[in-house]
Amino acid sequence: MRQLTKLALDTFPDTSLTLIARFPSLFNFRLGLIIMCFSASASFTASAVLTATGALSVRRAAQLKGGIGLLSLSTFPVFFGIQQGFEGLVWLGMSETISTSLRDVAALGFMFFAFLFWPIASPVTGYLIETQPVRKKIFLFLIPTGIAVGAYLTYFTLINFKAPIAPTHWGSHLSYLIDARLIDHSEYVYFFTACAPLVFSSNRIAFRFGCALAASFAITMIGFQLTTLPSIWCFFASICSLIIVIELYQTKTKETKIKEVRYN
Repeated sequence: MRQLTKLALDTFPDTSLTLIARFPSLFNFRLGLIIMCFSASASFTASAVLTATGALSVRRAAQLKGGIGLLSLSTFPVFFGIQQGFEGLVWLGMSETISTSLRDVAALGFMFFAFLFWPIASPVTGYLIETQPVRKKIFLFLIPTGIAVGAYLTYFTLINFKAPIAPTHWGSHLSYLIDARLIDHSEYVYFFTACAPLVFSSNRIAFRFGCALAASFAITMIGFQLTTLPSIWCFFASICSLIIVIELYQTKTKETKIKEVRYN
């Protein structure tokens, strides 16, 4: 027990210590989750599942003929699958299974999605899928915001680029933000840009996916170190994207797609 307590004090962020002290089972759950879920095998498994189901998602969206916005949203699982594939290679690089140069290329591929692609893709998709004029204008404003956020994060991570590291205590999760001097609380600007166009969407699928993203962000912020946010939240977000696949296949027919996919 003393060893577990020391491990918690060394590795858990300060914001989590009160919860762990009050609810010991929370610590045990998190320890088990980390050991079992964040690894090369987890990333490659997620990549395979998301890429395959994502292809079905795109096919289903095309069948429903719900417009370019719905088609754009349906591609999210595919891109999450590609991103998880990159992270799987990073994990292999951590164990020296592949060369350091390939590991660094994979890390850059992962960071492209995490820092540049998603802050832009989310508001663009939110704008394209939205039908209500007021919300559509707001989401249009968030597109240049997403570009600015993505450019900022990409610039400061590239000029300070270092190979990702994993905590030596158990090698549980990757940190890509090594020596990156970012503006305080910039993670919340990123969160708003990436999630708001989905959470406030009048489209049912986008809304439910956005709510899952917001919940996974809260879990990540409470339970993990800030420097590991890109890796852990992107992993959770990739799993959440399966909601898109499920929701698309719950839309029964082309004739009822408007009623079932959108809020009226």
